[in-house]
Amino acid sequence: IDRGIYVTKDFKYDEYYLFQLKYPKAIFSYNTALYFYEMTERTPIKMDVTVYREYNPHRFKDFVNVYKISKELYNLGVTEKKSPQGMKVKTYNLERTVCDIIKDKDSIDIEIRNKAIKKAIKSKEFNASKMFEYAKKMNGESSKYDQFKPTEVVMVKTLYELIGSVCKLSKKFWDFQNYLERAEELRAALDFPSIPKEF
Repeated sequence: IDRGIYVTKDFKYDEYYLFQLKYPKAIFSYNTALYFYEMTERTPIKMDVTVYREYNPHRFKDFVNVYKISKELYNLGVTEKKSPQGMKVKTYNLERTVCDIIKDKDSIDIEIRNKAIKKAIKSKEFNASKMFEYAKKMNGESSKYDQFKPTEVVMVKTLYELIGSVCKLSKKFWDFQNYLERAEELRAALDFPSIPKEF
């Protein structure tokens, strides 16, 4: 089906698997990763992939959005996930994906982003401590993209609404305190402004 790529007659066509087979350095990220984790209801029009800065993606088709990052952060959070067609592909885990869509605020529609973040943090697959760790590492990254300093009030409000909804599920006071501490850790790690009093 492509130069150097051969499949059997019963192969079920999988554009994600075939793309990564041809370009193994490309890691699925952003909207595509959200799609794999079922954190968005919209099927991506283009594939989102991340490569390290020195990689030349000139052979990629125009249906691919390319994000570049340092080699130090390139492998941070890489995992395997089944594509919608059932083949294993390399993508970033949920924690890294949430960090990415917050860090690069123009990479995704704000409404889709907020819904995805809410859904992700409530997911059983999501590990808050791991996200804090990633956020701290990525906050020191210098690139053409924005740092972890989203100033939109809606993002701050979303964060605290999420923490609040988790707290309501807790019946123990120490759990409540623990979640509040984690909320503050997350706010500090992402360099969010303090929550406005009116919220």
